[in-house]
Amino acid sequence: MFERELVETLLAPVVMISACGLLCLAQFARLTAITGRIRTFNHERLVIRSRINECSDSAHEKVLRERASGLQLQAERMLIHVSYVQRALFCLIFCIVCMVLSSLSFGAATAWRPASYAAVGLFVVGLLCVLAGMVLVLLELRLACRLVAFETENIGRFAALQTPEAMDSQA
Repeated sequence: MFERELVETLLAPVVMISACGLLCLAQFARLTAITGRIRTFNHERLVIRSRINECSDSAHEKVLRERASGLQLQAERMLIHVSYVQRALFCLIFCIVCMVLSSLSFGAATAWRPASYAAVGLFVVGLLCVLAGMVLVLLELRLACRLVAFETENIGRFAALQTPEAMDSQA
């Protein structure tokens, strides 16, 4: 009977480690997407800057500058996303560390009973870390929705910006 209880006790942290691993995977993918988007904004801003230097039409130059400014604002806002995802990942990884230590403590409690207190404490801290990480994920999601709304609201202002191919065909 003791062995069965020990296995059941050790299983809870292992399940949490697996769950946090999947959540970390999703957040790393999110971080990759966000950083890729920031790089795209920065590249587009560089292209627009070179087009501004070549532009002879002041009205078109104004539109280009406005577009570059909008891209700068979006890139800055995306850096806030990076911060939220980074903090969420820290919480999730710290949870994994707590769960590993909790599992080791549960094992040590078979030989030294007071280790069970540490195991339970570490398990609770790990659960709180997951909770904090998920709150950060929700905040980042809310921020992402706001950024999409910002982009949608402002797309009309940037509609006058033409692609380089369209500008070349008009010249």
